Amino acid sequence: MNYQIVVFLNKKASTCAIILVLITFAISCNTPQQIKTKKPNILFVSIDDLRPALGAYEDPIAITPNLDQFASEGMTFRQTFCQSAVCAPSRASLMTGLRPDSTRVWHLGDKFREINPETVTMPQHFAKFGYHTVNIGKIFHNYMPDSVSWDEPDLRPTQFVKPEWIGRDGETFYISEEVNQSQEIKRDSLLKLKPVRYADGWNTGPVWEAADVHDSLYYDGAQTELAKRTLSRLAKMDEPFYMGLGFFRPHLPFAVPKKYWDLYNRDKIP
Repeated sequence: MNYQIVVFLNKKASTCAIILVLITFAISCNTPQQIKTKKPNILFVSIDDLRPALGAYEDPIAITPNLDQFASEGMTFRQTFCQSAVCAPSRASLMTGLRPDSTRVWHLGDKFREINPETVTMPQHFAKFGYHTVNIGKIFHNYMPDSVSWDEPDLRPTQFVKPEWIGRDGETFYISEEVNQSQEIKRDSLLKLKPVRYADGWNTGPVWEAADVHDSLYYDGAQTELAKRTLSRLAKMDEPFYMGLGFFRPHLPFAVPKKYWDLYNRDKIP
């Protein structure tokens, strides 16, 4: 079995950073004439608002052992830069291979699929060569999942699938019932004033939360569990797969389990 990992992180602080994971499998027999190969399965992971505040980039404060180990086993690029300092243009550029001035996506609300209907995205390209494509989370800018790009678009953890949450994104969920009730009240008021709003009006919560709960009760943790189940399912397929997995944190609001806050002493953070 041949196993390759490639890691790509953008070097300077920006709206989004991307990790690209390429896993290559090769099946070999005893003689060169008998060698059979399979197309590599690809897991593409996007982490929103992640900058190189990681141990792998010699950051002295960040506690990131898993990413550090991951980087040590693959390739970490240190001379890479985001295509734009805004999320939607940068993601559209990365996923199409075109510069923002070519996609004409310059602002958060610009939709590349409406501007360029015939654009071929990265998952579409893989689909052309026999890949089964699956999307979980934020790959294109939220909330623009671009269903055209995927055989299985916009998969979500079951507990977050409700009709009234279709236009909502993963960065707007909290554990606190008090916050949830406040969001509903504020959203109703906002939609009366303007029916079309970012995140469907749900982005009205506090800037942070530190609930003492299991990872899977927050959206990103639930996505991780869904991704593991989905990978197990895809591994049984005969055709190769391309899966896009997009995490919402560390984008605002900083709502994550308490155990991660407890790793740090705020008085020692410069």
